[in-house]
Amino acid sequence: MCSFVGKGGWFNLPVFYLCAMYRMICLMVLLICFQSAGAQKDSADVKLNILTLNLGYGAEWPGGDLAQRFGQSLSFHSGMEWVHKSKYSFGLDFSYFFGDKIKEDVFAPYRNENGLVQGINGVAADLFIRERGAYVGIQASSILFPTAKHSGFEMSLGAGMLYHKLHFVDDSRSVFLAEKPYSTGLDRLTRGFALRQELAYQLHSEKKALHFHLGFYVTEAFTTQVRKFNFDTGLPASESTRNDLLYGVRLVWMLPLYKASTVPVIKYF
Repeated sequence: MCSFVGKGGWFNLPVFYLCAMYRMICLMVLLICFQSAGAQKDSADVKLNILTLNLGYGAEWPGGDLAQRFGQSLSFHSGMEWVHKSKYSFGLDFSYFFGDKIKEDVFAPYRNENGLVQGINGVAADLFIRERGAYVGIQASSILFPTAKHSGFEMSLGAGMLYHKLHFVDDSRSVFLAEKPYSTGLDRLTRGFALRQELAYQLHSEKKALHFHLGFYVTEAFTTQVRKFNFDTGLPASESTRNDLLYGVRLVWMLPLYKASTVPVIKYF
């Protein structure tokens, strides 16, 4: 059993990530075996057209310029996908990522000798910096190595927009720089055009309520900072283009909203 509680009762996040990934991989293996066991029943030439609502969970690791600002993060995924009766599918892809591993301390100039930020009430504030970001785009997929009808290893290509920023949590609400409109001078809001590639195993079963997607993806974003001035440095923000990378894994449950199939051709063995 995986233990997530460390010193002081806080979650041990690295252990949590590893356990979550281990469970996702075990679940994929079990589902593939379950699908293979029923492959003879599903061997009829049934062709599906499916519209799905996708809901998922995953983890991401930054690369490029993004790795200088953030560490590992978690992500929620959503979207809609039209799975054609051929090996192709098309859809909308949305990801929201968040984390607490921050490498860029924009409040450094405002901290005292003890590393604390003093609030307007003269007391050290309960101030935390968090990561927030999202990707939204369109994608097209094709099954390259089928393992069963409508299932197999697929490659997806997508394009869209990505943004990320620093999010400030001030429980005491005593640091005015952590509140809008002043926080916009520190949040490093950044956005731009992005590309996404994914290699995944996708399963759609005609006989069973099994529709899932387990994949590894890479996102390359060409971003620029939206804010024109940084309060902490007292200088204009850089206008150069950033190369922000995200490497992620995700497990997505695909809920069929509409399903249409042709009349199957029965095969006798």
